[in-house]
Amino acid sequence: MNAKKIISTAFYELLQKYEIEEISVNQIVQAAEVSKPTFYRYYRDKYDLLNQMFDVIFEPMREAEQTITWGEAMLRILDNLERNLKFFQNGVKSEDRHSLRNYNMTCISEAITNMLAYHGVDTASDEIFFAVRSCAITHTAAVIGWVCDERRMPKEQFVRLLKASLPHNLYSYFTL
Repeated sequence: MNAKKIISTAFYELLQKYEIEEISVNQIVQAAEVSKPTFYRYYRDKYDLLNQMFDVIFEPMREAEQTITWGEAMLRILDNLERNLKFFQNGVKSEDRHSLRNYNMTCISEAITNMLAYHGVDTASDEIFFAVRSCAITHTAAVIGWVCDERRMPKEQFVRLLKASLPHNLYSYFTL
């Protein structure tokens, strides 16, 4: 196993027990049995590591509307989140500017912008920019709420409600 995989595996295990704010780079390198220079060769900080690991969970959204629908992408992401529940629950508990919460909003904004561009929408307009930003904020909060809720509603219902909450000028571009 390569060093990057060893570090991410050790970090994943730490996130099963501790919130992100309770984990230090020292703990990560100790658990991974690697040096700090090895850690910093691959990651800027623990948030960079967390966000790179989240990219795997979020990957289906990058395919939305090109190879799969937005609804299918959301269902796959929710499946990934359920399989990695503690990782995500403990990873979003930070208000740091590099936090997973903020990274998730950025990923959603980029994915929606790319999806709209795929459909020929002028994504540079103020109205679309505002709608995309609103959507990213709303969806991030909703997904975090869904993941952290002990009485999680069925995924299909959640995806329908997410679509219903879309700004009216984006709604028609999101197919289920």
